[in-house]
Amino acid sequence: MKIIKNAILMLGLIFLTGCVDESKIDPRVVELDGKVMLTYGMYDLAGGGSLDKFAIMLADKDLGSAKTVLKNSGEFNGYISALIAKAFDKSGVGIIFRNGSVFNILNADFTQLNLVYEGTDGLEIISAAKVGNTILGFGREEGQPWSFYELKKDGWKVKNIDSPILSITDVAIAELIEYKGYPAIFWREVANRKVEGFIRGAVYDGSQWKQLPVIGENISLSGGFAACSDADRIVLIQDAGGKEGLAGSGMPIYEYNKDDGWRSIADIPFSKESLALAGFGIDIKSINGRFVVARADEAGIQLYYSVNFEDGIWKDVGQFEKEEREWSELFNSEIIFNYILLGISVGLLVLFYIRRKKLRTVLDADEGSNSALPKDARLARMIKEARIQRIGGFASVLDRGFALFIDGFFVMPIPYYYLNAQSIDFMDSVFSAKELVLFFIWLISLTVYMLIAELIFGFTIGKALARIRVRNATGGRPSLAQVLIRNTARIIDFFPVPIGTMRIWYLIATVAASVTVKRQRVGDILAKTVVRRYTPLKKRKIILASASPRRKELLTEFGLNFDVISADVDESAVVGMLPREFAKMLAVRKASEIAVRMENGELVIAADTVVALGDRILGKPSDENEAREMLSALSGKTHEVLTGVSIIDTATKQLVASVERTEVEFRELSEAEINNYIESGEGEDKAGSYAIQGNGGFFVNATLGSTSNVIGMPMELFQRMLKDLDAS
Repeated sequence: MKIIKNAILMLGLIFLTGCVDESKIDPRVVELDGKVMLTYGMYDLAGGGSLDKFAIMLADKDLGSAKTVLKNSGEFNGYISALIAKAFDKSGVGIIFRNGSVFNILNADFTQLNLVYEGTDGLEIISAAKVGNTILGFGREEGQPWSFYELKKDGWKVKNIDSPILSITDVAIAELIEYKGYPAIFWREVANRKVEGFIRGAVYDGSQWKQLPVIGENISLSGGFAACSDADRIVLIQDAGGKEGLAGSGMPIYEYNKDDGWRSIADIPFSKESLALAGFGIDIKSINGRFVVARADEAGIQLYYSVNFEDGIWKDVGQFEKEEREWSELFNSEIIFNYILLGISVGLLVLFYIRRKKLRTVLDADEGSNSALPKDARLARMIKEARIQRIGGFASVLDRGFALFIDGFFVMPIPYYYLNAQSIDFMDSVFSAKELVLFFIWLISLTVYMLIAELIFGFTIGKALARIRVRNATGGRPSLAQVLIRNTARIIDFFPVPIGTMRIWYLIATVAASVTVKRQRVGDILAKTVVRRYTPLKKRKIILASASPRRKELLTEFGLNFDVISADVDESAVVGMLPREFAKMLAVRKASEIAVRMENGELVIAADTVVALGDRILGKPSDENEAREMLSALSGKTHEVLTGVSIIDTATKQLVASVERTEVEFRELSEAEINNYIESGEGEDKAGSYAIQGNGGFFVNATLGSTSNVIGMPMELFQRMLKDLDAS
């Protein structure tokens, strides 16, 4: 049942992240049966910045009529490079796609769409126009210079016209139009890897190209430009949005004729909001004696038409962020699902808040104690998990999300600094490139930062604020190899889509990880690491799995508050086991025997001390004869004291175990000294039959190593182990 619930949750999240509105980019306008047809690319941020869809809207009336409305006529695959009125007959509209495919729309109700030519791989047409009776395209084949192509019955063929744009690296944006029966082309160049704001142009007279004067403002962050011809003139408009104060109060318009050259015409006025927004594309066409301008930005698409072109009077038709639809269309669209999922999300948040508030009330009442759980099974489970979370359980999805946000924000300036240092302007090149390049530079920077921080400190700034730590899945600090694997796996943890989008697959991976036992992501699984909550030792419930008064005294002096539960473990020697392995094995057994009984995230500490003379283990004496034999064997010799220490964190089922070694040199002991010491009873329950902290200390000439280890609890080692577990 739990698996089914988790599967439903994951499908819901995937669907939710998939149902987001695309940004609108690169609008184009054209006449269709005397009315305006508007198309725009669907820049799918959620899908990684793809430009493989476009939408078409049709005006229900001629522009200028009362209550003109543009109605949606569908969404289609492909990225439009040009719309050409009357491309193949007297009434149709030709649609030229970036891959060279050509369709013809024959009527305004969009019921006749004919395929003229299907594009081929390797060809890119970035602009096209009808020149005379020929459809002329400007583009290139992969790895080739920019060229002109003519559309024939069997596809695009290279046209024998030299290009005024000589190198494939020279052009960022190009616009091809017809001027007096010949082609004219305008473009913006790339100089020193930076896109110019100035616009360059050239017109063809049938034999050669004439370069036109450079025009426009050097607004490198604008959304581009557009041009069209009308009778004997060329009209060019430049998008000045996003650079308020540099280009007057709107989009500057220029007019060109062969006698007077370029002259500036009054700007199209912007709204204050649009003036501050960089454009995502612009187009201008002459339709029914009016000039029509379409512009896209983050707010949507704005449409303008000229009322009096010469006097600079323009009419704002409106902004088309959302269009009217029939209910049947609305139900089949993504919008209604967005609203449904939004309602579900809000409902779940309210439910989560109510349950969380109830949980908090109960937790505050018992202050983390082990008081009786409520009868509500679900609430009881949440309380139990919350108690464990308070004292060092695996990091919650909220903790990890918060830490990631802080760390990601911390390194965010790096990609922007890099782009500025390289003088790269992506706003005027392929739109998705900026987002992708920023994302990958950010991802690499985040990976390097986390690798260094987690290797040196075991945590990052975000993890420090969220009070969580990266640890070995079996306990202790991760190794160098684990840190390298964990952080280089970021490319898997973060699905490669732009960072600024809503459909971050990493979000899905995070939520999916939160329902696993250890909440591990792909990088954690590969590296065998976990991220766990840091909790001060004083807030942990500690169990000492030993009845030894010496260990109790040492831990009390250390400042710990703990309960003592003696472990019932067979301490008889194991044949063939080395002393070091034996000490560690007993410590782990003692801790494990107690840990399996615990249910509230206790920290279980166990230790076992053995005395070794060579490979011989000297345990606790069974009687006086064995005690006498042990002391006689130790007399005048150097032996080892080995203490195995084991700590089990029952909140995360992590275990750390280690052994401390101390060398002890005994002086020569007389028989009388041995007998007197045995009669005192001090060494009856001591490994090796003596206690260094008592009268047995007089037998010792020297020690090399930890003295507390000989007493029964190596405190130096114990503190290092606590640090590894982040329990200090």
